[in-house]
Amino acid sequence: MTSEDLAPVMKEFVDGLIEKNVAQEIAHKICESVEQTLLMQKTASFTSISTTVKQALIDSVRKILTPK
Repeated sequence: MTSEDLAPVMKEFVDGLIEKNVAQEIAHKICESVEQTLLMQKTASFTSISTTVKQALIDSVRKILTPK
């Protein structure tokens, strides 16, 4: 995946997080982190970019919220 592939999906997720009352700066930082994780990776067969990004976003938030 490239930045161009991820851009529309990342914008959608940032907007969604902001709509759910996540601070704008935090929403951008989470999505930037997810984007860096996904750059240059391939999607699994029959898996859309949106689905891949959504799972990476879930994993990222889970890591943030799970105590060590």
